[in-house]
Amino acid sequence: MIDILTRVLTSSESEGGDGPAGTDIALYIIIGVVALAVIGMIIFTNISRKKQAKKNEEQRNSLVPGDVIETVGGIIGNIIAIRNSAAGREFIIETGEEGRKTTLTVDVQALYRVISQKNPPQPEGKENAVIAADVAKPETTDDGKTNKKDK
Repeated sequence: MIDILTRVLTSSESEGGDGPAGTDIALYIIIGVVALAVIGMIIFTNISRKKQAKKNEEQRNSLVPGDVIETVGGIIGNIIAIRNSAAGREFIIETGEEGRKTTLTVDVQALYRVISQKNPPQPEGKENAVIAADVAKPETTDDGKTNKKDK
């Protein structure tokens, strides 16, 4: 690509014509390449953002009472209930030491990270993955008795 641009630029300078027509073409090529790179970066960023948003939504939907979470404010607590309200989905968490427990209601958007989960979501395609082991079955005869082979 750079070799082609160099040839175009040098040929237009050595022709001695009215103007550097080759430099105009090279400029358009460079602008086109930069535009394609910018468009590619925008598309890649958008796809990555959508994947991350989907992953976060799946994680929020998989939370159940008993999971331990941390909020954006740094509060670590155990989910004791999940409810839907007019404002959206909320977690009721319990935090504090024995004898000094406090319950808080936090919006789902306040979730920073999940510390531990009872039923973590499975990666795609791994929902019911079972590794099958080859098990040797004993041979049976027509009368239903098992024949043992000598090894």
